[in-house]
Amino acid sequence: MNKKLIPFLLGASLFAHAAWAEGDIKGTWNVTKMEPAPWLAVKPDSSAYYAEELEDGIVVFGDDKVTSPITWMGCKKPKYETASVPFNSLFEGGLEDKERGLTNTAELAHKLGFTKEPVTSVTPSCSELTYHFADDNTLLFALDNVIYTLTRVKP
Repeated sequence: MNKKLIPFLLGASLFAHAAWAEGDIKGTWNVTKMEPAPWLAVKPDSSAYYAEELEDGIVVFGDDKVTSPITWMGCKKPKYETASVPFNSLFEGGLEDKERGLTNTAELAHKLGFTKEPVTSVTPSCSELTYHFADDNTLLFALDNVIYTLTRVKP
């Protein structure tokens, strides 16, 4: 093998591993926080609906299935789609509503715990929900005007 090619292949291998680890959703996650979505502040005609079954709930993302306290959030044989999204695309663009005064998506994203842009986001093929990584061990998703925070359970 060409000796000049070895450092390149080693670097490419490390890069691929780092990229895979950043969006690695697989594992057990605990729902640790539920809070009203920021866009409710400018939408007085809307309200938050808290899914009580998710309070302190466990969500497991596996190779062969996703399990959750809410059955429709789970499925068998999921495929995980990963994307990098800007702050203004988090929660289907919910952090930005210029007509109602939500213009500083970075500020709202930072308040929710996101520190860098773009944000790695994962959508299981069997769900309408997209999970956004605030960091390697913290996921956030929105459901019915509530932001749920999940924390990775350490093995």
